[in-house]
Amino acid sequence: MKRTFLIIGLLLGLYFTPVLGVKAEECNSYYKVNVNIEGKGNVVISDSDKKIADDTTLNIKCDDNLLFTTIPDENYVVKGVYNNGNNISSDTNQYGIFNIKNNTNIKIIFGKNTEEQDNIIYYSSSEDNISLLISDLKEELTNDKELNIRLKEVEILFDNEFIKNSNDNITVVANEVYKDDLSVKQKKTVKDCLYYDFYLYNGEDKVDSFKGSATISIPYSKSDKVYVYKVAKDGKISLIDSKYDKEIIKIKVNELGTIAISSEKLDELNYVRGFVNFNNKQIISVIGIGLALCLLAIFIRIKRKK
Repeated sequence: MKRTFLIIGLLLGLYFTPVLGVKAEECNSYYKVNVNIEGKGNVVISDSDKKIADDTTLNIKCDDNLLFTTIPDENYVVKGVYNNGNNISSDTNQYGIFNIKNNTNIKIIFGKNTEEQDNIIYYSSSEDNISLLISDLKEELTNDKELNIRLKEVEILFDNEFIKNSNDNITVVANEVYKDDLSVKQKKTVKDCLYYDFYLYNGEDKVDSFKGSATISIPYSKSDKVYVYKVAKDGKISLIDSKYDKEIIKIKVNELGTIAISSEKLDELNYVRGFVNFNNKQIISVIGIGLALCLLAIFIRIKRKK
């Protein structure tokens, strides 16, 4: 009986602990919420009247909520809202993240409210890839029509020549990549850039180049001037012709891969096994000269002994 009363007493004690003013352990940490804004528009944070139009870092207490309202400029719309890379776009202009327990990256993209063109077939996905059967589009893709694919915030416009020469089953991949995902040699070449990977599959075969062309549009408004580079796996870079109106970068290509976007011009260097500014022939020449000098030193030493 005493044991029963003891158990009941413990349970009642635990139940009434908050009432008696004994608080459970609270999370007092603060986390950073980085708000990245592309394009023309403002964001109102929570219930305040504070508007932000540029990149901002907020310190939010653990388990708190953050509400924000998007306000596009005139003739602009919200093209995408991303929470740590995940699309949280909705039909409303209000968004929220709740019970914050980690550092968080919010990306909001405003773009021009453009009307769809009759000579272009539009497909979109909130993911970073999309698969299409060209045979299902034959009736639509006639009379030199083009194919526009929107993956998250990026748009890729394939011309009719590409469509005519493609296999039936194609998969297009476009995703923003982080520096940690680059190869060691790529990291040496392109530092502090914005990186994207673009891939195309015909069936199960990965395609590096193709007939026709693709025009890639990427939202960007961080600088007055940009330079776009194709980045090979060995770290070599080559400048790609681009158009930039301080809102959208456009490049026209007939091959896909990794690209880097920089606000400053990069030196087009060749990185080979840690050597900078040397290509293969130059490295062989340097090694040859070094060996020749070593042989000459050995010859002189033997000559002196005699």
